[in-house]
Amino acid sequence: MKVGDIGEFLLIEKLLKILGKDPNEILGYDDVSAIAMDGKFLVIKTDMFVESADRWPDMPFFSIGWKSLVMNVSDFAAKGVKPIGGLVSLGIPEDLRVSDVMELYEGMSKACREYGFYIWGGDMSSAKEVIVAPMLVGFSERILKRRGAKPGDVLVATGVFGYTSIAYKVFFQNYKVENREIWKKTLDAIFYPKVALDFGVEISERGLANSGIDCSDGLAWTLHEIAKASRVKVVLEEIPVPGEVYSQLETWGLDPLHSVLYEGGEEYVSIYSIKQEALREVFSLAEEKNVELYVIGRIERGRGVYLKEKRGLVEVKPLGWNHFRRGSTH
Repeated sequence: MKVGDIGEFLLIEKLLKILGKDPNEILGYDDVSAIAMDGKFLVIKTDMFVESADRWPDMPFFSIGWKSLVMNVSDFAAKGVKPIGGLVSLGIPEDLRVSDVMELYEGMSKACREYGFYIWGGDMSSAKEVIVAPMLVGFSERILKRRGAKPGDVLVATGVFGYTSIAYKVFFQNYKVENREIWKKTLDAIFYPKVALDFGVEISERGLANSGIDCSDGLAWTLHEIAKASRVKVVLEEIPVPGEVYSQLETWGLDPLHSVLYEGGEEYVSIYSIKQEALREVFSLAEEKNVELYVIGRIERGRGVYLKEKRGLVEVKPLGWNHFRRGSTH
């Protein structure tokens, strides 16, 4: 049996069994790791950018620097925790231009300024390709878990879906986008994703959410992670897809909902399960923080993930981005 036969997530399960479970770590398999210390949580996250797996065609080095940090910040936002700093390990080929490395770090520097933390140092080594491996840390008195969703909660998302679905079709399946404005928004989405960090921290501190998760492995997969971790039923009632994205996918003869559910990913949107009575306050906070917030569904008793359609509830398959897995939807 090879790694490609089982994929990323089953491999992780096997490796975690070898390492053993630290009784002081409170989250288990989640977006981040958290240790209870002196009445607070020490929160840690590392998520690496590997050129051959993660670099889009024509992606500038500035974007690599920006995105390598933002994809880690996204997990902090989902947990409602603000990072205070971190380290970066960098692997680079010997023949890479110094100016490219400096540009990459300029991108990281801009992300640090945007989200209010510092990179303190790290490590550097020779590699066959560019590898950026940040590790961020933070402290918090509260933290949102995947397994906290409760029946009666409302599911909200901090952004729209679909631009990365377009990007996958264009870059890897030779589809064409004629509208320049759509293409510009698509490139912005994959090169310079934004995260609603302050919003996530605030709703956690106010106790308005029961759970949170980062949606970067695809919408369908993320919803299944919520359902599995919280042992609940997720009913997806509406997917916030911009009209221009919906039209573009239809122009190609594709089912927009299928594409967004199963053929997206790298959409650094946070999904929270919100207490019903807190919904008005949450939307007021979103307006204050200039966050586009959408109600996408609800949590019920039961198991699994379902999409609400006119004909009734349709089961959503647990598909998404899975490193190593043959036949991954990407």
